[in-house]
Amino acid sequence: MNFLKINWDKKYLTITVYACIISAVSVLLVFACINFKYIIDFISRFFRLASPLMYGFIIAYLFNPLMKFCESKFKFIERKKPHKKLKRILSMVITYLLFTIIFVLFIALVVPQIVSSYNDLQAKLVDYFNSTQALIENLAESSALIKTIYDRIIEFVDINKITDSLVEILQGTYVVIQNITPYISNFVINIFGQFINVLLGIIFSIYFLASKEKLNAQIQKTMYAFIKKTNVEKIVEFGKFTDKTFGGFIVGKILESVIVGVVTFVILALINMPYYPLVALIVGVTNVIPFFGPFIGAIPSAFIIFIADPAYTIWFTIIIVVIQQLDGNILGPKILGNKTGLSAMWVIVAIIVMGGLYGIVGMFIGVPIFAVLYAVLKSFAEKRLAKKELPINTEDYKPSEEDHNEDI
Repeated sequence: MNFLKINWDKKYLTITVYACIISAVSVLLVFACINFKYIIDFISRFFRLASPLMYGFIIAYLFNPLMKFCESKFKFIERKKPHKKLKRILSMVITYLLFTIIFVLFIALVVPQIVSSYNDLQAKLVDYFNSTQALIENLAESSALIKTIYDRIIEFVDINKITDSLVEILQGTYVVIQNITPYISNFVINIFGQFINVLLGIIFSIYFLASKEKLNAQIQKTMYAFIKKTNVEKIVEFGKFTDKTFGGFIVGKILESVIVGVVTFVILALINMPYYPLVALIVGVTNVIPFFGPFIGAIPSAFIIFIADPAYTIWFTIIIVVIQQLDGNILGPKILGNKTGLSAMWVIVAIIVMGGLYGIVGMFIGVPIFAVLYAVLKSFAEKRLAKKELPINTEDYKPSEEDHNEDI
């Protein structure tokens, strides 16, 4: 039976294995290209089905810091009774109750004022455009120079049509609704579907928070079963770093923006600033966007206030500059610290790139994502340099004074 014995050559066996792997990957790529549409549809359907789980994870992730804070205040429970369930239940009840109260108060108090401010602003904008047009026409009649300029402008721009169009846009809400009636049913169905997903997400978030230690242990157990121990330790370490960088920034930025919005609301309410609920909401929401957020919120807010009362615009500008200075120099560093480790240039790059890809959400999450990628790339590069016995300090690669003088 010796003739059945096969003498495997490790070199050719390795080549054969790699060839099979490359062939399999090539076949899969060709299959994916041919059936690209079906694969995309499958992925979209999967994410739609998994959206309640994703919502639950996001809600649990955002609520977890407050729940941990509450648990830290209930340490006396363990001394009286060695049981953690009561402490966890009380902390979860307080966390969800607090967010529910905030949401109800926002709907009951702020939303009606925002709607009222919008309706009033809509009416004033119509009057503003009409009075501006009348003023321009009166000036044109009283001055030959202004009339000449006005006539030149009219040759290229029909102000009457622009004004009529703006008025139609502002007053044509009901007409627009009538025209899009066929789409309303689909919109309502989507909203209802999202509401169900969010409701299921809240239920999942309760389960995630209640048994987060067990879930974490199950995940690590599974990884240790199929992955090398050293690789699992690296994955766990990377997960902790990502949570510290990404989660710390997201939660901290939301908290910071809520404080800025509340402070803006209180100060503007004390001086009876026009449309202060709407303005405070805009300032608070846009503040979650790093670097550009204050400008994005301040410009439309200043315009809204200018329409109502131009004199208040100066006061608003002064107030918002003071608030943003306090936020940037005291509140932000106190809450966020140095969560990202990115320089100002990379922060701007992250916002522009992710904002271009994913809009406002991309601008919000771009900085922590870039921070994680930057840390991973930095760690990988430093390990490679250490293997080559090269310095890992960036300062060591700067040109010396002699090299600098030679370049000059």
